[in-house]
Amino acid sequence: MTSFSHIRCLSAKYNCPMPAIDVAHQHLITARAIHLKEKNEGKEVVSTLGWSGIIAGTRAGAGLDGFDRNKDATVVELCARCPCLWLI
Repeated sequence: MTSFSHIRCLSAKYNCPMPAIDVAHQHLITARAIHLKEKNEGKEVVSTLGWSGIIAGTRAGAGLDGFDRNKDATVVELCARCPCLWLI
């Protein structure tokens, strides 16, 4: 996260807002928190997080599990006669 810290420091120094960097930084912090929580619960986790943690933070922000796609809701078609789709 040192790259983010450096960019954020420069943006503050030169009064140049960088909202995309701020959001990506927040997603990485969220991913780190989820990772530490799962590690403390004894779940199997990777040893270190990479830049893919941005995706985990984004998924968590959307209400999905940060690291496990198998826990996501699935879309099913209820009947063949109408195009009704439901999340379960």
